[in-house]
Amino acid sequence: MGSSNPEQAVMSDGSAASYQIQLVAPEEREQTTASFVQEVNQDLQDIAGAEITVSEASSGAAGFGDPIQIQISGPETEVLQQLSDQVLMVLEDVEGVYNPTSSLADTQPEMQIQVNRELAAQYGLSYQEIMSQIQIGFTGQTVMQYREDGEEMNVTLMFPEDERSTINDLENLKIQNQQGTMISLTTVADFEQVQSPATITRQDQQRQVNITSGISGSDLGTISANVEAALNGMNFPEEYDYSIGGQAEDMVEAFADLSLALLLSIFLVYAVMAVQFENFLFPLIIMFSMPATAIGGIRRTVCHRPALSITAFIGGDHARRYCRKQCDRSRRLYQYLKKTRGGRTT
Repeated sequence: MGSSNPEQAVMSDGSAASYQIQLVAPEEREQTTASFVQEVNQDLQDIAGAEITVSEASSGAAGFGDPIQIQISGPETEVLQQLSDQVLMVLEDVEGVYNPTSSLADTQPEMQIQVNRELAAQYGLSYQEIMSQIQIGFTGQTVMQYREDGEEMNVTLMFPEDERSTINDLENLKIQNQQGTMISLTTVADFEQVQSPATITRQDQQRQVNITSGISGSDLGTISANVEAALNGMNFPEEYDYSIGGQAEDMVEAFADLSLALLLSIFLVYAVMAVQFENFLFPLIIMFSMPATAIGGIRRTVCHRPALSITAFIGGDHARRYCRKQCDRSRRLYQYLKKTRGGRTT
């Protein structure tokens, strides 16, 4: 939901829909967008048979991702599922965390084939032979390339579509051993239908689960610190780790870049004044006198109560006059010392 997009409904595959609702101007309503989103989300949770998520739309043309993103990485999907469930439970107790979701929440049905290796060996079959014949029949295997008019086309061997479309087709599959005997797949294997993740992401050759969350009632820095403290209290197994990303990571990187820019600007100001005064000491005197201008800034803020800003904090014109006066005094002192150096005039 947002206050900048007209009402829309986007349907996908007949079972999912995405709505965008435009709110009236903020001065025409008593609720903020965040509180309205929370209220609607809470009211829609009681609808049976539907999974509904209400979130606030990004105000910019390109969003910066979810405020809180937690990436959990490790080798086994089952363990990642357990860890993601534990993290979701922990996040529910963190104040300010809103609507945490896991990338493993979207699942799809999957049929798992569990081969009885000992029984298959009695029929003269290995695990690799069984899985290879299943793959050839249902997903196909390229057996040759056909060239015609200078173009090459792959020739793929597989069962006809009407013989590889249902679970019964899989159960009725016949496996041929090296002696040419046809053996039913159900004789040497069991079938189990499970719900598997719709998507499996990897990073640095490790499986990864993404947990995202919105924020409400507090600032991003405070909530991010609380989330990190809560995750530090969890015991992650060996070879499993987590990292925090999203807008929280962007904020940390932005402050690091800002600090570097501040240090660079201070150095450049010092270098310019050192060249101007032809002295390394006078610029330091001027720069270290700047904190004294906070006295005028605080006094002006208390007396006139302007909107608090950087300009108001440093005292505005008072700070500039003070710095100019210090520069003039330093310049006159420098000229005096230069003329009288060594007791003689240069």
